[in-house]
Amino acid sequence: MNNIHSLKNIRNIIAAISVAMMFFACKNKIETVAAIEDPKARPSNIVMNLNSTYSDSCFINMRFLSPEVLIYDNVEEPYWDFPQGLTVYKFNSKGDTIFSVTSKYAIYYEPKGLWEARNNVVVVSENGRTLYTELLYWDTKDKRIYTDQNVKLVDSENTLYGKGLESDEAMTDPKFTKGSGSIFVDDNKKRQPASELVNNKELQK
Repeated sequence: MNNIHSLKNIRNIIAAISVAMMFFACKNKIETVAAIEDPKARPSNIVMNLNSTYSDSCFINMRFLSPEVLIYDNVEEPYWDFPQGLTVYKFNSKGDTIFSVTSKYAIYYEPKGLWEARNNVVVVSENGRTLYTELLYWDTKDKRIYTDQNVKLVDSENTLYGKGLESDEAMTDPKFTKGSGSIFVDDNKKRQPASELVNNKELQK
């Protein structure tokens, strides 16, 4: 008799678990379907293997390269999502590259004209400077780049490290928040601490 009751209890437990699993499975399916049906939850356009140019004043100003672009136009703040990374080249009126930005992930907030690049971000300028960081914002309206993350700035003579940077697009006036490193001084042929020379700001670790 005890064995019969035990068997019934086991069956009841199994039945209860099955019902619970079915409930959660149905709930997940309903949430998934709701997300699919919501136009704001899915991109309005998908572009594969993007290779596009942007023209301004009758000359090519920028070129964009990306394996995939998800365009969200139906949200309150429209944006473009680059889940597989992005490379952007900016040119002057002569067709020379002013600078390039490469990252493993990026978002473009169209109304603001603001780019957000993440993961292995590399910026190369025409003056020979290369910036490495994990997060970079590029304001195309003000033509400024900035970050609050760790950065490394390299040119033919210097390697500078810091946390936080702001500069113009061409990186002619990079300003660090904190940093360390050394730079080469041409007038006396010796190295001095970066804290004495970069933008007249104290650089700290």
